[in-house]
Amino acid sequence: MADHNDQNLAPSELLLAKTQSWNQLYFFIEHVTLKCALQLGIPNAITKHGKPMTLSKLMSSLSISPSKYPYFLRLTRILVRYGLLILQKHEDTNVDNGDDGKGCYSLAPADRYIMKDGPWNSMEDQDSFFFKAWNCLGDWFRNEEIYSGVNFREIRLVVTGFM
Repeated sequence: MADHNDQNLAPSELLLAKTQSWNQLYFFIEHVTLKCALQLGIPNAITKHGKPMTLSKLMSSLSISPSKYPYFLRLTRILVRYGLLILQKHEDTNVDNGDDGKGCYSLAPADRYIMKDGPWNSMEDQDSFFFKAWNCLGDWFRNEEIYSGVNFREIRLVVTGFM
């Protein structure tokens, strides 16, 4: 096993350590973008449309200002990267109609579980309870009270139910 001194680590170990650090530091991005997609109603808008949507049509249906196009494009790219949306190449999509020429967005199979009105909705009900409890975990450890307004027994049951 390598020493914790950087000078004694092999380049591959340094690269692995850096990769792990970046993954831990930016792990929250998937969760935050999913929450944003739910708040905006992206899964519901695509379902209501009935077929894959171009970015400009999706923005229009969600009443998002065209000035936010580059940022919304980044959001959807992250959602595609994490498998929450599917980007389908489409020949009819071009730069002239206000789209990036990349294609149309459709829902990934897992999105059936996160739609507000979906038959298998499991995320929306747990969203505020689950995130609120975990966001104050550090404060809970520093506080002398055992419960401090957060029922970690319930969280433990929820977490073990997912694992």
